[in-house]
Amino acid sequence: MKKIEIIKKIPQFPITEFRRSDAQVVLRLVTILAATHLVGKVNRVIKRIEKMEHPYDFIDLLK
Repeated sequence: MKKIEIIKKIPQFPITEFRRSDAQVVLRLVTILAATHLVGKVNRVIKRIEKMEHPYDFIDLLK
């Protein structure tokens, strides 16, 4: 998620008065969601590599 997208979504939160501490909580949640999303992508790539006939050939190419 890009910075502009995050800024656009902040007013959608059901908080009447948005304080600095609220912003910190929101940014932590966004960071956790982004990390979780990245972990999901990494796991998918690992599964695809494991399904390959010769996964070590591919891994050697990355080195």
